[in-house]
Amino acid sequence: MDTWVGHRCYFDTRARIEIGRFAPSGRSHALHLDPRPGNHECRVGPFVGGPIVVGDGSWIGTRATVLAGVTVGDGCVIAAGAVVTDDCEPDGLYVGVPARRVRDL
Repeated sequence: MDTWVGHRCYFDTRARIEIGRFAPSGRSHALHLDPRPGNHECRVGPFVGGPIVVGDGSWIGTRATVLAGVTVGDGCVIAAGAVVTDDCEPDGLYVGVPARRVRDL
């Protein structure tokens, strides 16, 4: 097995997305841009792009979201439903909203 993408995944291609070797993904996850807060007239501000990197051997779980500018280090597991807002150090399990490291792998 090499890298593969699960069914119904969403990739926002307004910025570079890199997915490493042996990094299979779950279903229906999203890698996308992050809107900035707006003002009182419109709370959704401009979308800000940034590269997303998913390292070698990492797994992005079903319905997880990785936001713009984030690097998921090699060998990480991003749990189902997690929202990754900051970089993930290698070889960790990340869960929650926002995602946080809960253990070493």
